[in-house]
Amino acid sequence: MFRKLTARLLSLWLLVIPLGVTAQDAIFSQYFTQKMNLNPAMTGFEGGTSLNMNFRSQWPGVDGWANGYETEVISLETDMPCQQSALGLSYLRTQAGASQYTLNHFSVGYAWHTRNLDPKGLGGEFRLGLKASGSFLQLDWDDLLFSDQYDATMPNIVLPTALPIFGQDQSQWYMDLDFGMAYSYNFKLIGKSPTRRLTTGLSFHHLVRANPTLYFGPDTLPVRTRLHFSYVHGASYGAQMMYFVPMLKIDLQKATNGPMQGGTWFQAWTAGVGFNIKKKGKGGVGLWGGFWHQSNRFVGDPEDTNALSFAGGLRYPISGKRGADNSIRVGISYDYTYSGLRSNSLGVVELSLSFRFSEMSIVTCKTTNIDRICELY
Repeated sequence: MFRKLTARLLSLWLLVIPLGVTAQDAIFSQYFTQKMNLNPAMTGFEGGTSLNMNFRSQWPGVDGWANGYETEVISLETDMPCQQSALGLSYLRTQAGASQYTLNHFSVGYAWHTRNLDPKGLGGEFRLGLKASGSFLQLDWDDLLFSDQYDATMPNIVLPTALPIFGQDQSQWYMDLDFGMAYSYNFKLIGKSPTRRLTTGLSFHHLVRANPTLYFGPDTLPVRTRLHFSYVHGASYGAQMMYFVPMLKIDLQKATNGPMQGGTWFQAWTAGVGFNIKKKGKGGVGLWGGFWHQSNRFVGDPEDTNALSFAGGLRYPISGKRGADNSIRVGISYDYTYSGLRSNSLGVVELSLSFRFSEMSIVTCKTTNIDRICELY
């Protein structure tokens, strides 16, 4: 019973009071699998056509797996190298706890990139991207339990609440726009795959400053700024290729209303390293994995929302025409929360499934200088 009360109170605190700060952005541990969500400029970055799916279950220990905080996303991205363009579609759904708060998010992305004219595929590539989206929010206020609705130590939903919630919106629809830029540079290749590559990007989210709140008054979403960086370092070991990939992602967003008022900035820092092992050339099952640290400060405090993430998975090759490097990738990650939430949260579990077809595109191109496969990261 206490867990159910805790779940409902967490639902209110996370979803209503700071609604314009954190509740609108889906955060993925395996963020590198959802490139359009990471940065619109990264749409179609892997080349060919890819279908990516993620499922994330957060804090099931609060009120059970059925009433946890769940996020599902599916995205389709395709590169058109001769047109120096890429397109993407995405659908995301979030259900947050016992409050029956749901978010349905639809988006379409476009990226333009320069053409690498080096015959060996070395050199840099600059990208610009836009993502337009529409979101539909729903919340069942009758299913919320507030702090003044308990008798002694036991919750009692029959008791009235002093909070003025009656007559509030049950749903909300709003549009949004994201913009991003990215740059990657290939230092070394084996075949058409990069073994030394630097990639960095900067994106700006919620440029429309939409008002998605279901509570009293306006509460526009502040612009979220995101910076990401990765470096692919590959080496050959006999018949195997091994890649080490240090990564960094920083999110900054100014808080406006609610308890964080007063110019406070929301921060999310994610840093770690990934690896990928696969057989040289095409064919053979590959292995990937990594670990990351997440914190809402540059220097973490144990009382903050801190977590260690561990991920791993397999890459299965699929035969294709003319030896195309098609593949299925599966992955699982677990976030161990070591802040004050760890006693009830049970952490975060995330599953991913990706299909990549290297020669499949809406508009075909006869020749390209480089296969822009990013080796998972």
